[in-house]
Amino acid sequence: MLSSPPAAGRIDAGVTVDAPGSATVHIGPNVHIGPNVTIGNGKPSREIRKPADYNVKSFDPIAYVPTALAFARKLLPDARLTELYVTRVLSTGRADLSAGSEAQFEFRSPAGSKRPAGAAANEAVELDCMIYVELGAKEVTARIVNTDDCDNPFVRAPRCPLVGIWKQAIADGAPATHVAKISWLFDEKWFVDTGSNGFSGTIPDLCP
Repeated sequence: MLSSPPAAGRIDAGVTVDAPGSATVHIGPNVHIGPNVTIGNGKPSREIRKPADYNVKSFDPIAYVPTALAFARKLLPDARLTELYVTRVLSTGRADLSAGSEAQFEFRSPAGSKRPAGAAANEAVELDCMIYVELGAKEVTARIVNTDDCDNPFVRAPRCPLVGIWKQAIADGAPATHVAKISWLFDEKWFVDTGSNGFSGTIPDLCP
C-alpha cells in the first residue's frame, strides 16, 4: 500500500484494467499511480471497463458517441469511429439496456492498421486495429480486437437523434409498434431493421 499518493501519473477512478496473463485490477477512488508502479504484468491493457455512465433505461446513442470515443482512446489513442449499432430501439429513439437491448461502438486505429513490411497485397493480415466499446446494463467495456478488417472506412459521428430516424422509417412503412436494430454504417447512412414481417431499409442522416 502506498503511504502517500505520488505527484505524477494517474489512472481514472472507477476504471478496471485487464492485462494479458494478469488478474483484474480495479483502480478505486483517490488512488493515484505514479512512476515505476506496474499494473499486472506490465503489458499494455487489451480491455478496460467502467460502471455505466448513461441512462440505462433510456439510452441515447447519439449523445454517447464522444464518450465512447474517449474511452476507446484510452486503449488506442488515435481511434476513430467506423460503425455503431443499437438493438431493440423504440420509436421514441431510445433503447432500454436493462431489458435486452445491446449497443456497440466500433473504432479503428490508423497506427494499428499498418500492414507489416513484406505482406502481400492480397494476403489477409490480422492486426490489433479495432476497438469495440460495448454497453450493458451495468458497465461499459472497451476491448482491442485482433482482426483483418483493418481497412474499414472511418465515418463521421451521426447528427440526428434516433427518434428522427424512426420518423423517416415510419413514413417509409416501418411499424411504429415494433422495435428496431439501427446501425450507422460505412456509407454514413442509417440501416433500420425491424425483423421479419416488418421493415428494413436505408435512412439518410436527416432530421425531420
